Amino acid sequence: MASPRRSILLLVAVAFLLLSVTALVNRPRSVLGAGSLQPSEVREIQRTVSRERWRRVVRGVTRLEFGVARSHIREMAMGRITLVSSENPQEALFEVRERSETGRRWNYQLERGTNGWKVIGVGYRSGL
Repeated sequence: MASPRRSILLLVAVAFLLLSVTALVNRPRSVLGAGSLQPSEVREIQRTVSRERWRRVVRGVTRLEFGVARSHIREMAMGRITLVSSENPQEALFEVRERSETGRRWNYQLERGTNGWKVIGVGYRSGL
């Protein structure tokens, strides 16, 4: 019989594999920024938010909060970037919406620092 630790590692490996395949199949589309953002800034913001999304998945798994991890994996797999906007050159908003009819949304608030963009807040809204 496998140990609990081995089972958890196997579960994480399978989840990572499924998420990777889903990410490859659902490649992100080119996103246009609204407001004062340049195309290079939009790409940098996308990379920053992508790293934050992965961190959230890893945090949920390492803390053994599988419900939280499942929610973040769902965001990674089903979410589509719908908006990257900025009216202030030092701040940006990034919205991810689930493709299904549920209308779930995740909003990321970013702030420009001396070393690039940093996520300073994440919000979730359910459409139901």
